[in-house]
Amino acid sequence: QKYITLSKNCLFLLHYFFTNRSYWYCSSFFIEVTNYEVKVGKNGYSLSGKKIVLVSDTHFGPITQERFGRRVVNKILAENPDLVLVVGDMFDGPDFDKLQLQKEMGILAAKVPVFFVPGNHENYGDYQGFLKSAELMGMKVLVDSESNIFNTEILGIGYRQNKSDDRTKNLIQKSISKDQPTIVMIHEPSYQKELIENGAFWWFLLI
Repeated sequence: QKYITLSKNCLFLLHYFFTNRSYWYCSSFFIEVTNYEVKVGKNGYSLSGKKIVLVSDTHFGPITQERFGRRVVNKILAENPDLVLVVGDMFDGPDFDKLQLQKEMGILAAKVPVFFVPGNHENYGDYQGFLKSAELMGMKVLVDSESNIFNTEILGIGYRQNKSDDRTKNLIQKSISKDQPTIVMIHEPSYQKELIENGAFWWFLLI
């Protein structure tokens, strides 16, 4: 399986000379693809041979949106995926006109199923507006909720600062299936203990 993330090799140079916004603008020129092969258990036959693209931290904002969105979409579609998972920080900064970005990202969702879970940067800005934009792009937004595709549960856990939230722990316990694969979408590597205790044995750590 595969995921796409932004390369941040220029962090220190740009942080020294420019503002954080300039840093994210530069980051948009670097899209790094890393390949992973995932072996599924006996209950994961429905995922056998499927290609999943996991994408994170595009940080679309007033500067990086339309052209970068087109590059992201083209890069993902070039992988010919069966499923796309967007695990947070798709948006960043204050509210902005997202119409052109919605058109670009809508091309992706029209061709392949896309699920989205918000990260911390969605919380810093126009949270409800960002979620609505993801829906208008054709994405399935999961915030402490689940869906099903390919006989696989997709559980999306929203970002929260209180990591001792019993509601989230109960959600994990209730949602992880013993009879079919469950993919847990979360922006940061939280709730590892609860995931392992409820049967999770493998996950991506996106840092």
